[in-house]
Amino acid sequence: MIDLFTYNPPPVRHDHPETSYMAADAIVPVTGKLRQAVYAFAVERGGYGFTDSELFSAFPEKPENSIRPRRIELQQAGRLLDSGKRRMNTRGRACIVWLVA
Repeated sequence: MIDLFTYNPPPVRHDHPETSYMAADAIVPVTGKLRQAVYAFAVERGGYGFTDSELFSAFPEKPENSIRPRRIELQQAGRLLDSGKRRMNTRGRACIVWLVA
């Protein structure tokens, strides 16, 4: 099982500019804590799950581009899964409902 504090997956995409890689390197010291916080949020939500919009609302002090990658890493690590359900966001668009695997 992957340690949520030390797991640092390789970049998902390879078409990012150099500055994106620099930003990713700069955040490495806190990614484990953010990943743990996202996972704890998912556990707290239980069977109701959460959408990315709901996740962002739970961490208003963090930019979306710091939170979404942590959710993606948890998904790729097999810790979160697409429930198959969709919930509307504030813009009226259907969003994936994520659950703890």
